[in-house]
Amino acid sequence: MSSSKRGVNWNAKEDVVLCNAWVTISEDGAIGINQPGETFWGRIHEIFSAQSQIPRTRDAIESRFKIINNQCSQWKGCVRKANATLRSGSNLDDLDLHGFQS
Repeated sequence: MSSSKRGVNWNAKEDVVLCNAWVTISEDGAIGINQPGETFWGRIHEIFSAQSQIPRTRDAIESRFKIINNQCSQWKGCVRKANATLRSGSNLDDLDLHGFQS
């Protein structure tokens, strides 16, 4: 049998901590996104590690964020598509329902 190197599944709380860390580092006026990738993700890892009870590597954090970012981009595309087809008198509830039905 082979041993799996897969870690513990991510949970919603960790996703929120990760996204908040990403925003904190991205919006740092002194440095922002104009820093090497290793430094950028290293700083995110530091913030995440201080707030999470489950240890994660820098690579795991970067990989998870890419998944979240991809899913958010897909959602944004659905909302744009749905918004383009909204009829007069529709509201945000209609947008969400319509966007995910097609």
